[in-house]
Amino acid sequence: MTGDMNETTPLNPSERETSYQSASTSTLPEGNRSDEENTFLPKVKSTAELAQPVTSVITIVAVLLLGEFISNADGTLVMASAGKISSEFRQLQHASWLSTAYTLGVCTAQPMYGKLSDIYGRKPLLLAAYALFGIGSVISGVGPGLWAVISGRAISGIGGAGIMTMGSVIITGELEITLQDPLHTKNVTNDEYY
Repeated sequence: MTGDMNETTPLNPSERETSYQSASTSTLPEGNRSDEENTFLPKVKSTAELAQPVTSVITIVAVLLLGEFISNADGTLVMASAGKISSEFRQLQHASWLSTAYTLGVCTAQPMYGKLSDIYGRKPLLLAAYALFGIGSVISGVGPGLWAVISGRAISGIGGAGIMTMGSVIITGELEITLQDPLHTKNVTNDEYY
C-alpha cells in the first residue's frame, strides 16, 4: 500500500478514487509562477549583482586612498630632501620654504574645498585638485630656480589639499550609502542623502 503513494495521494483512503490535478508550479505558464507570499518578499539578487556594487565601492576607495597617499608622500619626501634640493640651487638658506610652501598651500585651500564641493560638486573639484597637483609637480620638476620650485610646491599644496579633502568626503559619502543599504535592494543616489 505504501509503494503506490505519492504527494498527491489523499490521506483519507475512501477518497482514493477521486482524481484531481496537482497544483505544482511546473504546469503554470512562465509569467504566472507567483504565489501570494512572493509579493511581500524582496527580490533576491544574484551573487554577481550583489558583488558588483561592493566591487565598485572598493575600487573607488582604493583609487581615492592612492591619491591621498601620493599627496601625503609628496609633503614627506620633499621635507626629507629639502637640503639636497636647495643645495643644488646654491640657496641652502631657503630650504625651509620648500616644505613651508606646500604646507601653506594645503592650509589656505583645505577649508574652501568643503564649501566649493557643495556648490560645484565633488567630481569637478576632485579633478581640479588632481590637475593643480599635477601642474604644481611639473612646475617643481622643471623649475629653473629655487623660487620657481617653491611656487610649484605651493600650487601642488593647493591641489594636495583638495585630493585629501575631497577623497575623505567622497569615501564617507560612498560608505554611508553602502552601510545604509547593505543588500543593495534599492537604487540610491548621493543626492538623496545630502
